[in-house]
Amino acid sequence: MRRFPYFCKPFGDEVFTSWFFRVAKGNLTNTSTFSRIILNDRTLFNTDCDLRLPDRTLRILDEELGVDRDLLYASTISSLIGNYLTGLKDNGHDREVLNAKTRYERRNNYGQQYCPICLGKDVAYYKKIWRVTAITTCLEHRVVLSDRCPFCHATVNCHKLTWFHSGANFCYRCGKDLTKSPIQNIEAFSSIIEFQKKIEESMVTGWVEISPRERVRTPIFHEGLRFLMKPWIASKNCSTMYEHFSKYAGVPMTAFSEIRHWPKRLNTQSSLSRFKLYAILGWFLEDWPDRFTGFCDYKGLTPTSFFKTNAVPPFWLTDVFQTSLAKKNYWVNMEEIRSATRYIYKNNFKISPANVAEAVGLDRSIYLPATRRKYIRRVVKLQSKNACSPVKIFHWKL
Repeated sequence: MRRFPYFCKPFGDEVFTSWFFRVAKGNLTNTSTFSRIILNDRTLFNTDCDLRLPDRTLRILDEELGVDRDLLYASTISSLIGNYLTGLKDNGHDREVLNAKTRYERRNNYGQQYCPICLGKDVAYYKKIWRVTAITTCLEHRVVLSDRCPFCHATVNCHKLTWFHSGANFCYRCGKDLTKSPIQNIEAFSSIIEFQKKIEESMVTGWVEISPRERVRTPIFHEGLRFLMKPWIASKNCSTMYEHFSKYAGVPMTAFSEIRHWPKRLNTQSSLSRFKLYAILGWFLEDWPDRFTGFCDYKGLTPTSFFKTNAVPPFWLTDVFQTSLAKKNYWVNMEEIRSATRYIYKNNFKISPANVAEAVGLDRSIYLPATRRKYIRRVVKLQSKNACSPVKIFHWKL
């Protein structure tokens, strides 16, 4: 039985903190005070409660507010485990979820994104998918998500707002309206639209369609994306990578002007930086793997550009790396050189580096290593002692 005057259910895509603020505001109470009254808990917002909720909290909210605990569980990030996430760490953090770095009821990292247009609706609330690292755009309004106050650059902390604010669309520090944030459209990165659709659909289906004939589980898909990101976020020459991509894909370099060398933790970066990185990956996935292999040939990238020797990429990348990018110089061994030389000598062909190279299946113009060339010269001297030294050029008959 409910014993509070105001009651509302969370929207289907709303995150827990946003709903709790709306309920506390409806009861003319701040969120921290309301949590102490209803839960007898002063530490609810000392951690990132959007990630997971204790069973005790779910049970009390179900009893006191009459909200089904399944709805409350669906408003947390832990509801994505299975289809989108493999699990959450003991501290609740995951690479695919933005790290808010909560301390003393305040989020110090830019872990909560928002769409300024969506917040301008009749009821302002924050969506659960805006906490996901790979989500950087609002597909409904085709704009880049914001992650901070445009006036004072504070992080988004709707639970720190007081009850007399008219809605959740205000900055907790300066009090200005977040719907006034500058709108950044995605016209220059049309490839991000299909990519974001795949990400949002994968939260329901649990798989991503890479090509018409290939589908992979969502966690494996994101594991592969982390390998593809390495030259752009973990390389000392990442700025030149964006320059080469700009020339190859025909995207203005000004679109990457704000990107610098990143640390390896992608879930702590700004929404704009992540948006541009995922736009590049989305451009590759539009015609996978032809666009990717074409750019690697253009830039001269090899598998070691994406992972170390002891790292094992997922299976949907292994085939591309092994068949299209592993173009290493193959140095024939001495046994192959001796075998080819004996074959040429036996069939009365001229012994030369070009003939030996073709006999072992290499290009005639290849430059053999010094030890191989030294052996061939020694055999040529032996052949030249014969009175009738052959002059025929060896070619494989097709």
